Amino acid sequence: MRLQFDRGTIVLTDPPKDLDLAEAPGVLWDARVHAHRAPASKYPALKRWLLQSRAGFQDIPEPVSPTQELWSEVDLRPYQEAALSA
Repeated sequence: MRLQFDRGTIVLTDPPKDLDLAEAPGVLWDARVHAHRAPASKYPALKRWLLQSRAGFQDIPEPVSPTQELWSEVDLRPYQEAALSA
């Protein structure tokens, strides 16, 4: 089974057939995507429940932090330089 973050929710895909997700905290069937879904706020309780149920799952990957600077040096145009010095 795999957990994925999706717009404020957690989507559970490919659950084992012997796992009753109706008992999992906050989990409901989402017919739009044909998968189970839970609010992201239920993630700690859901993960704890899955571990206690001994259900194998692939956890949500850690977010990747940017490797480059968010700001870069830019050359100001002459009128921008004049505005700053004014």
